[in-house]
Amino acid sequence: MTGWVELLWHGKRSREFTRESIDEHYGPLREVRRISLPFQRIELLGIHKETLTPIFPQEDWPQNYPKDWKNLLIWGDNLLAMSSLLQGIEVNGERINLRGKIKLIYIDPPFATGADFSFKVPMPESWQELMPKNEIVKNPSIMEILAYRDMWGGRTPEERIASYLNYMYDRLVLMKELLADYGSIYVHLDYRMVHYVKLMMDEIFGRENFRNEIIWHYRRWTAESKNYQAMHDVLLFYSKTDNSPINHVMIEPTPSQKAVIDRGYNVNVVHEGGSKVKQLLVYDKGKVENLIKSGKLNPKNYDRIIYVDRSETAAPDVWTDIQFLHSQSLERLNFPTQKPEKLLERIILASSNEGDIVADFFSGSGTLAAVAEKLGRRWVCCDMSKYAIHVTRKRLLDIANSKARGIRVEDESKRPKYGKPCRPFYLVTIANYLTDRMTNHSDAIQLALNLYGASPMKQPFRHLHGLREREKEVVHVGQANFPVTPAEIRETIAEFQETPFYRDGWTLVILGWDWAPDTFERARDYWEKQSVWLKLLHIPPVSRIEEVLKKHGIKASDAIHLEHAFDEEVRKHLRFVEPGYLKLDVHKDGLKVTITIKDFWVRLPHGYEDLEEEIRSRIESAAKDDEKRRYFLPLINYWAVDWNYDGVVFKHDFVSFDRKPGEGNVEVCAVHTYPEPGTYRVVVKVTDIFGGETSRELELTVGE
Repeated sequence: MTGWVELLWHGKRSREFTRESIDEHYGPLREVRRISLPFQRIELLGIHKETLTPIFPQEDWPQNYPKDWKNLLIWGDNLLAMSSLLQGIEVNGERINLRGKIKLIYIDPPFATGADFSFKVPMPESWQELMPKNEIVKNPSIMEILAYRDMWGGRTPEERIASYLNYMYDRLVLMKELLADYGSIYVHLDYRMVHYVKLMMDEIFGRENFRNEIIWHYRRWTAESKNYQAMHDVLLFYSKTDNSPINHVMIEPTPSQKAVIDRGYNVNVVHEGGSKVKQLLVYDKGKVENLIKSGKLNPKNYDRIIYVDRSETAAPDVWTDIQFLHSQSLERLNFPTQKPEKLLERIILASSNEGDIVADFFSGSGTLAAVAEKLGRRWVCCDMSKYAIHVTRKRLLDIANSKARGIRVEDESKRPKYGKPCRPFYLVTIANYLTDRMTNHSDAIQLALNLYGASPMKQPFRHLHGLREREKEVVHVGQANFPVTPAEIRETIAEFQETPFYRDGWTLVILGWDWAPDTFERARDYWEKQSVWLKLLHIPPVSRIEEVLKKHGIKASDAIHLEHAFDEEVRKHLRFVEPGYLKLDVHKDGLKVTITIKDFWVRLPHGYEDLEEEIRSRIESAAKDDEKRRYFLPLINYWAVDWNYDGVVFKHDFVSFDRKPGEGNVEVCAVHTYPEPGTYRVVVKVTDIFGGETSRELELTVGE
């Protein structure tokens, strides 16, 4: 039986066994793979472009916060990210090695709920007249699907649990290596997996380093159920060694504690040297003196009088004073797993100090990064989801408008704004996803060719995989477990140009399961220079392929074979869509340049074809720019310009974004005045409401 999960201990089985006998028969614990890969793309945010100095004045940074440090936001598989951080990685000429240097790790991994990487974005208001729905559902990318299957794959519950535990084991081992000897880790779970992970962490970190099981109890709307309502999560708190101090955490007294404090005193009994000592605990000296004068309290009845400050009380291991983020919360970003800042504030204050490095390798909406920023901690965050990375980036750039942390207020509604910009941070990518259960590459190519209606190449080529002879198309299929990159496209074009197909005017088609950032526009610029007819097409989502094949009674394994290659009845339900586009208008006036977005479009997810067709029709028939913007602008959630791109690091000279997706409130013009005449390399990047990126690179000569 595969996927076998069982707790074993000495004496459980009828035959005796030892750890040594298990090692002898089944081998030692497997080694966790450590694969260090270079970061593929780099953005630098939070700096003045002209001086390369932080927007946040360094004199206001904490004293022990290194002035040359830049925080890290990483898109990609956290196993690869952690492996690279352990072995050392170079970012823009800076060598970063975090082995044994992280003071605090907090992670909120998936709870094994069966949810995948799909997400919902609000339906833009200007579109609701065309399709009265509240949201658009975006399916996961192929890399996110592979990540999900790696984490929670299997046919039976036992297999899925085993898959989840293997996934978590590898990552927790690397997290321990990243922790400083005096570091701590908090793992946020619920009832589904907490007991399995607790035993695993006992093994990895040592039972002696278990510090607390923290219960976060929250209230939300209840519904009738056969069970008790689930209204708490669990945080497993471990230290790396017994030399991991915790800062004293004080919280507001509970209502029952406040009632005692308001009385002015309390009484307790302690045992000392075999005797009972009766103590009078004085909270309010004035109230107690009045009670003594009135004869209501006699201090002679007590062995000891202790004066206590009880404006605050020590935090217990059950947290009831942190509310669940409700739908109307100003803090809410419409991200499904978002946690309240107050929860991360307590953890960060307890287990780190200013200038320490804190990390979250399942960072989601970026709550740890935002709170760490406000509390003067350095941070490293990583997530597999493009959308999560986009939400985090936007959250950090808008951090000045969020609420301050690290201060106590009587009324949360009166908590002041933070009012400061973020410190510099790199956004980097490790987009490659590795898995032991990846689809066979040749099968993935054959499946894509068959669904596209192409036949396999008869001649052996490295990058050219198939033909559609009637359409005069040569086809390349990107790997299922890697995004298509500009470098891959350049290599494919080079091979294509050596063939008779190129000389005869055929079109080169690139089919991709997923795409590295900036691929579309960089590839377009390249193929225009090379005089190649080229099409880039998204392969339909795996969930859609499975749905269509199931509807027609076709097994995925059968779809690989040639007899299904030209089945029009199957293929007409699958869209191989072209990427969106960005139309810019550039106006030059001496040294002054104005860039205006004239049109923008990305393909909507499967299931919204009619809506997409209607919106594009309205945009194309609109007589005025304002009318066009009404329909395309809600797609733009964020855009930025680097007015003098150095070819390595994209710097955000201009930024505009919607605080909520779909509002359509971004600026459409970016203006810049150059200091002197010359030719400049300009890059414009647009992030859509689904987290995808489109970019254009321009070469501008000014001051002629």
